[in-house]
Amino acid sequence: MFTSIWFIVTSIAALAGIMLFPRNKKKENGVLQTAAGVMALITYWVLAAGLIQIPGLPVNIGTLSWSNLLIALLACFVILKKRRGQTYFFSWSDAVVIGSVFVVTVLIGVIRYGVNLDVFAYSQDDSVRHFYYASSLAQSGKLQGRYTLYLINMIFMQVLDPVIGAVNWHRAFLISELFLFLAIGVLFWALIRTHIKDRYSWIIGIIMEYLFLLGYPLLNMLCGFEYLGSGMLLCIWLLWILYKIEQKDRENWLDILLLMTANLAMCNSYTLFAPALLIGELVYLIVLQNKRKKFYSWYTLFLFLLGFLVPGILCVWFVAPDYMKMLLPLLAAGMAVLGILLWLNRLKFLRRHYALCNFLWTAGIAAACYLGFRYVLMDVVVNYLRTDGSIYREPYGNFLFWVFPVVLFGLRNIRKKQFDAGLTIMGCVLVFAVWMLYCVFIGEMGTYYFYKLHFLMWVLVYWCAFREIASATGAEKRYLTVYLVTGFVGFCIFLTGFEKNLYEKQEYMWPSNLSASLFGVYQENIDSIQAGGNVTREMQTMYNHVREVVDEQNTFVPYFGVELRYLKEYYYYLTNQNPGWHPEHLNNADYPSFDIMEDLEKLGCKYIFVEKGYGGTYEEYKPVFEWFPVRFENEYGWLLKVE
Repeated sequence: MFTSIWFIVTSIAALAGIMLFPRNKKKENGVLQTAAGVMALITYWVLAAGLIQIPGLPVNIGTLSWSNLLIALLACFVILKKRRGQTYFFSWSDAVVIGSVFVVTVLIGVIRYGVNLDVFAYSQDDSVRHFYYASSLAQSGKLQGRYTLYLINMIFMQVLDPVIGAVNWHRAFLISELFLFLAIGVLFWALIRTHIKDRYSWIIGIIMEYLFLLGYPLLNMLCGFEYLGSGMLLCIWLLWILYKIEQKDRENWLDILLLMTANLAMCNSYTLFAPALLIGELVYLIVLQNKRKKFYSWYTLFLFLLGFLVPGILCVWFVAPDYMKMLLPLLAAGMAVLGILLWLNRLKFLRRHYALCNFLWTAGIAAACYLGFRYVLMDVVVNYLRTDGSIYREPYGNFLFWVFPVVLFGLRNIRKKQFDAGLTIMGCVLVFAVWMLYCVFIGEMGTYYFYKLHFLMWVLVYWCAFREIASATGAEKRYLTVYLVTGFVGFCIFLTGFEKNLYEKQEYMWPSNLSASLFGVYQENIDSIQAGGNVTREMQTMYNHVREVVDEQNTFVPYFGVELRYLKEYYYYLTNQNPGWHPEHLNNADYPSFDIMEDLEKLGCKYIFVEKGYGGTYEEYKPVFEWFPVRFENEYGWLLKVE
């Protein structure tokens, strides 16, 4: 209990330090900046966790508390030295919008997971593996693989453990998933809020906020993909940072640190998103610093080194240290280029041959991106991309409606010779998607991975579409208004199910359900909520009882049930066991010994789980099972004591 309270106190102190850290002399929106402060703290935790594990210390809320204290003390030192802190104003309108997002999150959680969040109800089985990885981190304190969201899951598990106990860690996991959904909604509102200037943009902003949130972010939560949701969240955060860098007239070194931790968290969240996002950021910042005539400044140099090179190195070091040797040539080349640039700068060569050096520098960055992608990412990731999986598949229908404002936004930027971060990153994501589609066609990649990019595109399309709608004036604004009203009417028709009823009941009157294609992700979410998840309340209750036995007796409780991989994984992962421990011959009627007692004694099993009505091995060994005392029974099955 003390550790949980200490972590909460130090986290509040660290957040207060981040919020009060003096950045400028004008008052800022306290509601929106709190959301940004929370994101800064989360990405800092990702960095701190990686550094904590280097000397062999466990990663838990205890060690993270000291990293919180460090940030709080550093911020306090700066505040006292400058004798001032950042000032804020409170925005009731933003508080109401964020409060409504919170209410929507709670309602979805109650509908999906129950009033007490007691059912691990997801429509895809990825969720249970993420739960197991987060639980393993909470128990062992060792980081494994992409750990950004597992770290957040672990924090919720350990903080809530004194109240709910380890048996109910699945509830803490559900709360962390709801937190991710809420964070995506709040941060996206904070992002679009920067472009809301009048009542028209307010109305459009609120509508697009909910259309955005109830699309792919909700799909991510219902399926339990998690890492895709964290990738969306960090994409929004990166857009926020880049926009703030663009808006500031003078250089701010704090932005470099925010960019560094954000890119590190993004790389440790989902590696597949990294190439397009990183290259998009690089291209945008190169053009921006060129435009400001500060391309060969110390600030730009450290912006690229700390913002991109350091996160890449730390990511590989934390997640796949065996691949560090692949980075050595890239690091050596980078240091050589840095030395040459410093030498040329001393000789004032850069000022005399600005265009030539600019070309060489850009070519060098492009070569570094290619080498990093080719020799690190391809070897670490792409070898695993041939496998396929279950995911919502819709090629482009969900994005069609927003193509018109996005194209207008692109044309506006071209006409005014502006370079926008969202458009740049979107262009890189589209190029990356085309490459992935080519790999799918030649059989080098499964479509499962191609459709994951849709989650990232959802953020970028909505961001660019809103920018165009909010900034439109004159005739363009009137055309867009008519377009949006027409689309809203079509969306209302979709929600009423009128067209769907005509299609299903009177097919000769309606050739297809067109609205389901245009708004397919919402239909998928509606169907998923109505259908429920793979785990029922009876299953969850049984899992809780088995988990109690596993923890109390320190024993292995075998699964005798329907031979479906995902059902077996749900059982073992939610009861703190590993499916790999299950001997397949226990459920195999052809096993030569036909002596179930001998098998159970060899495994040292004190209890077994038997699902009701599944037949198979149960029917074969029914006389033996009937002699075992029942520890717990419900409609799903029996928890039997082996005697």
